[in-house]
Amino acid sequence: MANVATFVYSMYVNNCPEKTGADRCVFNSYLGRFSFQPLSENPLFGPSPTTLEKLGALEKKLVVQEGEEWRLVSCIWLHAGAIHLIANMLSLLFIGVKLEQEFGFCKNLRCRCRYHCAFTLSIFH
Repeated sequence: MANVATFVYSMYVNNCPEKTGADRCVFNSYLGRFSFQPLSENPLFGPSPTTLEKLGALEKKLVVQEGEEWRLVSCIWLHAGAIHLIANMLSLLFIGVKLEQEFGFCKNLRCRCRYHCAFTLSIFH
């Protein structure tokens, strides 16, 4: 639920019609302020790269050189677009349920923590 709320908030901040022009936004007549960036800019039906960076997207330069360590946590909740969000939610559903059935809740939680730690450390290479 938090992922969906974060995505809706990122689309609110993005405000494609105002920043890009209503005629260029995808599904502007249906979504208004929440419409997607042009597909040439974001093919995953989501906000602009500038908006994602503003909200905490993971950028090695900003974390390492500028000292913005908070991005290591904020990036976990951001999604580049609706397709990215749906793919993540489906993978969590199918893979997560299977892992939980096989290993149990606590062991599954430890696996997730290790995965996120490994991902976070991988940006420094």
